[in-house]
Amino acid sequence: MKNRLGELVRAARGDISLRDYAKQIGISHSYLSSIESGINPANGKPISIGLETLEKLSKVTGYSVAYLTGDSEEARRPTGRGTQ
Repeated sequence: MKNRLGELVRAARGDISLRDYAKQIGISHSYLSSIESGINPANGKPISIGLETLEKLSKVTGYSVAYLTGDSEEARRPTGRGTQ
């Protein structure tokens, strides 16, 4: 199963460490790792992400929430990476 959200977040992170990027977003590095992999390590099922986390991801990656969730093809991504 393809993990569009995880791929977008991983691409936006670039060469920034998982811990540093998670800190920028305001989530734990383990949660960011789960988002990027698309799997909840506690149960092996696809990860479920709430709106608050999607909004945080949107702010830092520069992608709209609709684009991150696949509801829109308009990325609304500025030049460069989010809030670096």
